[in-house]
Amino acid sequence: MFTTYFATYLQVAGGLSRAMALLVSLIALVFAAAICPLAGWYSDRVGRRVTVMTACALLIVAVYPSFLMASSGGFAASVIGVMLLAIGAVLCGVVTAALLSETFPTRTRYTASAITYNMAYTLFGGTAPLVATWLISTTGSNLSPAFYLMAVAVLALAGGLALPETSRISLHDVPGAEGKIALRSASLNL
Repeated sequence: MFTTYFATYLQVAGGLSRAMALLVSLIALVFAAAICPLAGWYSDRVGRRVTVMTACALLIVAVYPSFLMASSGGFAASVIGVMLLAIGAVLCGVVTAALLSETFPTRTRYTASAITYNMAYTLFGGTAPLVATWLISTTGSNLSPAFYLMAVAVLALAGGLALPETSRISLHDVPGAEGKIALRSASLNL
């Protein structure tokens, strides 16, 4: 929603011109890029599980005001609205790679993380613009996509609560010195 659909939403619901909607999106994407290091630092500081739960909680709280401001038609309100959405999106995006790498054992890490990430991205990310458009046309409310995102964030929060904390554990299947020796040997063979 944040990276692809929102420019369309700003035009359709907010009445902004295409150029203004793209400018708002550009500003939001620059803002998102700027806060990525902070999000990474936060994830390293508090852990992956807490970062996921923080992102979900922020999205649950910020999505409705974000869509409300974006649909107001004002440039400044639209920028602030999209930036609100960006914070939760960035926290989710930054933590994903580390979380997936730390969740699966070494021998299945690439396959397992690729399948889970791409299935979730296809199911929720790929269909989000279609679902948002359908919700608006079905309900007649420009704010209905906000409720959809809030529902997805609630489901993700439930999943986040079930996650073990992975940020402080070893990524090796072999505990102790053997894992360090195997890693060292593998790096020397490269």
